[in-house]
Amino acid sequence: MALTAIEGMRFHAFHGVHQEEAVVGNTFSVDVYFEHDFEGKSDDLERCIDYEAVYKSVADRMKMRVQLIEHLAYRIADDLHRIWPATRIRVRVSKYNPLPHAVLERTFAEVFISH
Repeated sequence: MALTAIEGMRFHAFHGVHQEEAVVGNTFSVDVYFEHDFEGKSDDLERCIDYEAVYKSVADRMKMRVQLIEHLAYRIADDLHRIWPATRIRVRVSKYNPLPHAVLERTFAEVFISH
């Protein structure tokens, strides 16, 4: 069993429940963790997680506005699960400065999808 992580993918996107979020947007980061059967014996990209393809999939999903980061995390995990046969995928979506009039660095939602 192996763990492949892609952390800190940053995006400016327009997710949120408030109308101003649809106009101004916010900074988000996405972390993805794949638990999969890969023993490191092969040097073949076809047998491993393609970081560039993961980034593209996440970036495409980040363009589709939703209200809740919980839903966004689930949609990203579901997209990735359809592409890579990982035993388990964990996705964390962080939203920075989620409340403009509060001292609050970030919120995050995390989801897990298992095979």
